[in-house]
Formats: sequence, structure tokens, C-alpha cells
Amino acid sequence: MFYLKQAGIGLLSGLIAGLVLGIGARFAMRAVALAAHRATEFSVEGTLMIVLIGCILGLIAGPGFVAARRYLPGGHTWSGPLYGVLVLLVLIPLMPPPIQQEINQSSDRLLLIIALFGIVFVSYGAVLQSVVAWISSRTADHLSGQRRLSGGHR
Repeated sequence: MFYLKQAGIGLLSGLIAGLVLGIGARFAMRAVALAAHRATEFSVEGTLMIVLIGCILGLIAGPGFVAARRYLPGGHTWSGPLYGVLVLLVLIPLMPPPIQQEINQSSDRLLLIIALFGIVFVSYGAVLQSVVAWISSRTADHLSGQRRLSGGHR
């Protein structure tokens, strides 16, 4: 039961933080386009696709954070942001070839791209850590309340 609860906390937290990841990635893409003096094209479909990808990545990475957080350096303060950076580092070699090609063509803006997406993933990790802590405390309060009402310990 414990592992099922932890998986649920990871999935829900990952989904919520993934929303932040997707929205942040969309803003970072817009900033990179503006820095390249490109016309910034906006489409609802494109934005929703980026946010959806962020949510999917969050769903995948969220349970990993719940499982790994006690082993990450930085304690309760830095484990989430560090995890966000680790997720970014894992994703870099997994980028589709068109994105890799675009990054290679943007070598003059590489520091901007690294900084913006670094901030996005650090923010993702911080939100993930906060949401995990909040949900964990709420479920612990709920369980302890149930124990008091039933008069027993589990």
C-alpha cells in the first residue's frame, strides 16, 4: 500500500509540475525566437502540444523523484531543483534530430538556450518538490485523522 501511495503522489505531483514545465518551455522557446530575430509564431495547437509534452514528462519523472529524493544531495532545499537539472541532462541526448539541428544552428545563442531551459527545469524540480511535500503532508494528516477516528493504529 505504501508504494502505491508513493506512486500516486509522484504521478500527481509530476503532472502538476509538468504543467509548469510545459508552460515554461513555451516561454523559453518564445524568448529564443525573439533573440534570433525570428517572427514568433503562436498557435493554440502548438502551445497545447508543448504543454502536453511537459505534462507527460512530468508524469514520467514525478515518481522517479519520489523514489530518489532521499538519496539526492541538498536535503529538502535543493533536491527538487537538482532533480530538475538531472531530468534536463537525461533529456538532452534524447532530443529529436530536428531540435538538435536547430540548436546546432543556434551556436551564437547557446548560452541563452542553456540558461533559459536550465531555469525552466530547475523551476520544474522546485515545483515538483513543493507539490510532493504538500501532498505527502496532506495524505499523512488524512491518514492520522482516520486512525484517531477508528481508535486504532495501522
